Amino acid sequence: MRDWLRDVAPEYKKKAKLDGAITRVDLRYQDALDNNGCRKEASRAEVNEIDADIRKLPESNADKIDKFHRILVRLHNSYLLDCKQSRRLKEVSDRLHHQFTNHFARIESLKPRKMLLIIFLFSFIFARPGLITSMSEFGVEMERNLISIYRTKPAENTEILQILSDELLFTESFVYCDDNHDGMVIMEELISCEEHFLKALNRPMVMKLNRMDIGDTNNDGKLQLDEWALAGAMWDLAFGKTMVSTLGKGHVDEEKLNEFAIFKILGLVGHFFNDTDYSIATDILFTADDDHDNKYSAAEIGCLQQHFYNEFIRKQMWRSH
Repeated sequence: MRDWLRDVAPEYKKKAKLDGAITRVDLRYQDALDNNGCRKEASRAEVNEIDADIRKLPESNADKIDKFHRILVRLHNSYLLDCKQSRRLKEVSDRLHHQFTNHFARIESLKPRKMLLIIFLFSFIFARPGLITSMSEFGVEMERNLISIYRTKPAENTEILQILSDELLFTESFVYCDDNHDGMVIMEELISCEEHFLKALNRPMVMKLNRMDIGDTNNDGKLQLDEWALAGAMWDLAFGKTMVSTLGKGHVDEEKLNEFAIFKILGLVGHFFNDTDYSIATDILFTADDDHDNKYSAAEIGCLQQHFYNEFIRKQMWRSH
């Protein structure tokens, strides 16, 4: 299976996890086979069937996963049925098969998206400026959406709760902006953080509201992590709604953007952050599509934006060390 992993997933983000799963299965089976009280003698016919299975590998990568699982089952049935760990070993091999099947499906789903992203980014570089490239107009529309969200009950908003379901989504930005690491962000730290962010992107401030305006629920002039996250979720949802209203013409299905429009957003966000890594971008794209229907709601677009911002933070912190 390591040959399969090397050939099929050389740059896959979860490759190390799958490699670790192979090691665990290998050690468990080897330990059982080395145990004299566990291993039984296989018949000549059983040995020949195992050898034949090993020699004849299918062409399809998906079929190779199934074939490897069948070989483990044959080893189990031929040598280890009398072992006390027999049931546990079967569960381990079944889990490995399930892991590889699911991750292979994800690897395959990322391939066309990666190609579409590359194509679109080239198109974006040479595209003529449009409505979305007007930052002042975008800022006005986003602020309008942000005020609308803020005036409702954001803590009970299902779209806000969807964004907040990822408990760690806003932790990196909170730690990044909490300059003195006292567990809270004050106005001076917020201003400094936003100025540093916009300066790095060579962008002007186009919004009058800030996170303190919408997040300081107890009016103490400080943002705790929960206040920071709620304000961030409102901000990201407003961003998503603005993207839907700006790019939605001809690309909206049940208030969700289709893949053409989302790649346009990826191009814009990636261009906005100056430094887009294709593999990271496609991974963020997959993660943000919460229900994996290849369509993106305002909340999912908000998550997409926040993941890109977190990636920006990681690069800034790496460069500062």
